[in-house]
Amino acid sequence: VIYTSGTTGRPKATLITHHNLTTLHTAWSHTHYTPTDHHRWLCLTSISFDVFTGDLIRALTTGGTLILAPTHLHLDTPTWTHTLHTTHTTALETAPRYIDQLTTHLSTTNTNLPHLRLLIATTDTWHTTNATTTQNTLKHTTLLTAYGITETTIDTTYTNLTTHLTTNPPPHPGPTPIGKPLPNTHTHILNPHLQPVPIGIPGELHISGTGLTRGYHNQPALTAQRFIAAPNGQRLYRTGDQAHWNPNSHIHFLGRNDHQIKLRGYRIEPTEIQHALT
Repeated sequence: VIYTSGTTGRPKATLITHHNLTTLHTAWSHTHYTPTDHHRWLCLTSISFDVFTGDLIRALTTGGTLILAPTHLHLDTPTWTHTLHTTHTTALETAPRYIDQLTTHLSTTNTNLPHLRLLIATTDTWHTTNATTTQNTLKHTTLLTAYGITETTIDTTYTNLTTHLTTNPPPHPGPTPIGKPLPNTHTHILNPHLQPVPIGIPGELHISGTGLTRGYHNQPALTAQRFIAAPNGQRLYRTGDQAHWNPNSHIHFLGRNDHQIKLRGYRIEPTEIQHALT
């Protein structure tokens, strides 16, 4: 059970099954998430955050090591960089803003991270200019982006930016794509009538597949609102995220269709803050 932000002061408790996690691990094993065994993952998140579960599974199922970082380590970039060196960290997942700070620190101190082989930016949006700068700084590191939601079990889509920035260089700077669905996952960009939209046309991103969780604990009305049945009978999760397909079958995130915001990787409902204040 992982809690996410609530709109009335009652956080939503998402029910995630072992089956959800095992199928996600299978999907990861068929991508660049786990290119080699015996990775040393540095975990920068709280154990109550879904990304922690991903770090834990990826480390232990590959004979790797999970390094638990001190609280708020990522807020102290010089100490964080030193920890990456001394622990010989080979894999890391964190938010783009911290990656940007890390890249700047490495450039200004003329240092590098020779052990780091995999860097995952968990994000809705990251600027291609920043991603390119990171890739040029960490030349021996595979750079990925991951888009995911707790209700669909941690990760849903990904982009191998190391390949993408080389084979599909953006014609002008802008947000990086959130990519293509992981194996066992299906993504649908639909209009309000739940009909697919053409390439380039905005719609709401819906997700189906084995990653869909059971729903919200003891909140059947909210579960029915967010986990819906498509006209063809598929079970879909309504993300509330606006997106569109680009011509090379990657998804671009455009924003929210409500007032939800994201802060340091966490999705927050402003009405929850309003409830606390009142």
